[in-house]
Amino acid sequence: MTTLGLVVGQGGGDMSNSIKALERPSFCFDLVIQCLQCMLSDKAVSEAMAGTCQTWFPARRFEKIISYYLTEMKDIKNYLQSPQSPISDDHIGVRYRLNDFVGRSIRFHLREILDTIPEGVIDFRVEKCAAERWGRVVEDGSVSSIMNFALERVNELALLYPSLFEFGEQRIPAFFKRSTSVRALSMKREDWRLLDEEGYEELLTDIVEARTFLLGARACTYTLDLLTWPGLKEHATNQGGFEAAEAIATTFRRLSIHSSSEHQHFALLADVRDLVSMLKDLSGLERTMAECEKFILSLIKKIANLPTSYKRKGGFISNIRACLYDSKGEHFPKAIKKAITESA
Repeated sequence: MTTLGLVVGQGGGDMSNSIKALERPSFCFDLVIQCLQCMLSDKAVSEAMAGTCQTWFPARRFEKIISYYLTEMKDIKNYLQSPQSPISDDHIGVRYRLNDFVGRSIRFHLREILDTIPEGVIDFRVEKCAAERWGRVVEDGSVSSIMNFALERVNELALLYPSLFEFGEQRIPAFFKRSTSVRALSMKREDWRLLDEEGYEELLTDIVEARTFLLGARACTYTLDLLTWPGLKEHATNQGGFEAAEAIATTFRRLSIHSSSEHQHFALLADVRDLVSMLKDLSGLERTMAECEKFILSLIKKIANLPTSYKRKGGFISNIRACLYDSKGEHFPKAIKKAITESA
């Protein structure tokens, strides 16, 4: 419940009771179902509700609404107990509402824990970030917003390259292996002038793939650094711990809502220790990251030396150059360990 007029999860209202309810979903569904059954069994309830309306609203409509919510809650409870069982399409709306509530609840917990970390631990400068990638984060520049963005990128990396996260069988992807990319750094001016659409698409695709990988890999490093910060465990405990967020994320995963949700990345928080362990097991990323960064820098220099006439706005080379330059702001804060050393 929240105070009338305040928006839950957006700086207003007390979400504590609602969030605690989500941590024990089966019990709370039972309670809600019992309440709705009692309301439906007594016609005086719907009549009283109809009496509160300033305009005419028949009591039987309230009965229909109560009945709808009752079957909806029963449906979701059954799904919670048996995730493999089909859920009625009639009640798909509650899944969307629950998905939205899960997102707001976990962000609430992240703010409670991460945005109260002592100042000086994180050095996040908005001007260093590319608006294309960081637009949602730079609105407030908070640690919780950066963490949210980082988890999105970690999840994206895991979906694109699942073999990276397979214990004992990690396979690091290779980049810039398409024919045009292989030749790019040795291409002469005439080759660039005659660059066709196929070559353009190959090179641009390789750049985008490498940028996505780099951002995801940097997100992994940032997330691991933050979650293993020596002072975080004690600080998190003082703020209530990650347990509540883990419980909500676990319910999120058990209900299989996360698979098609924009909050899918929050499923990673179902067990923070497992997340840390998974990120620690990543190996070999640094070398591939260095190779990608070196290639991008070399290609930037290569294109910079081409005649201006080759770089007309909207042309192949101009678009490639723009994509390369956009990668410059895609770095996460790395001041955590430095700040700890200075304060020691």
